[in-house]
Amino acid sequence: MAYFFYRKHSDRNDGPLPKRYEASPRRGAGVRSALRAVLLFCFIPLCVWAAPPHSPYNLALVEFQSGNFRQASTTLESALQQDPDSASVQLLLARCYYELKDWGQAVSYAESAKKIEPQDAEIHLWLGRIYGREAEQEHSLELAVKTRKEFEQAVSLDPSNVDAHRDLMTFYLEAPWVLGGGRAKALKQAEAIGTLDPVEGALARAHYYETLGQAPQAAAEFNKAVQLKPGKPGPYFEAANFYESRGDAAGMKTAVEAAAKVSPADPRLHYYRGAAEVMAGKQLVEAERELKSYLALPRRPAGYPSQASALSWLGQVYERSGRPQLAAEEYMAALQLDPQLGFARQGLQRLKAENSTQ
Repeated sequence: MAYFFYRKHSDRNDGPLPKRYEASPRRGAGVRSALRAVLLFCFIPLCVWAAPPHSPYNLALVEFQSGNFRQASTTLESALQQDPDSASVQLLLARCYYELKDWGQAVSYAESAKKIEPQDAEIHLWLGRIYGREAEQEHSLELAVKTRKEFEQAVSLDPSNVDAHRDLMTFYLEAPWVLGGGRAKALKQAEAIGTLDPVEGALARAHYYETLGQAPQAAAEFNKAVQLKPGKPGPYFEAANFYESRGDAAGMKTAVEAAAKVSPADPRLHYYRGAAEVMAGKQLVEAERELKSYLALPRRPAGYPSQASALSWLGQVYERSGRPQLAAEEYMAALQLDPQLGFARQGLQRLKAENSTQ
């Protein structure tokens, strides 16, 4: 069984960072598997110690934020030789390897950071996330328990950390009781988030209801979050992910255009606008343009909609506009990147069925 989860495409990938932190989040076409749910990855608090403006750490941070995780890890390895006791360098290295899906290296560096700064909530939070992904890969109950303990420690050390509450809530909600899960405990975390931030509270409750299969209640909470008019695009994109998963083009358009008002240059808008037009079955030429613009980005930072999801939507553009060969190529390209992407696999199956009847 898998015991970790991650938030879809967007989440808190935006906005100014707390002064003591430096920064980085979801999740293909609204599809969730096993215990996966929406968890932020991009531009959220990373490290807790200031560095000189032109330090290797800050250079690596820029590389990381641009999605160049391999180069960032190289820069940080060099910096670590000069300062092996830097928890900030250790944690950012862990984050790099997390994005590169090298869980062993990620665990090693995160645990080193924890030894240096054992009372830092952000380190515990990320160590929990890394344990969770490793637990998912190894099907390890022991690692799943470690995941929960790290999240609980992060909340204990910093009760104002919304992200820690959210991750702990998701664990409680999706893990079986034998691993410490429970709906009542999950709801308690959602309520705690609501006392810290009304928007985040609405999003947490929405995720709670969505996971339980209570779509109307989830939709009401997502609508509440949008109506509160948050000043950053992440909450709107999280709502858009829900509408995407429900095939609700109108709801998705409303959320996306609200995001555009607070962040009109956000490149994620290309993805969401394109997907919404495909779902609506209209403006396919515009949808193709938007999706190609998104796919043309030199890099997609952690937490952005995946390339595989964008390729799948582009495949549907071609399928709906009567270009089956191009559609098949896009679906196959998507599956090469993400073999578990059911959306693309279903598209290929439709094309094969149509071809067999001709």
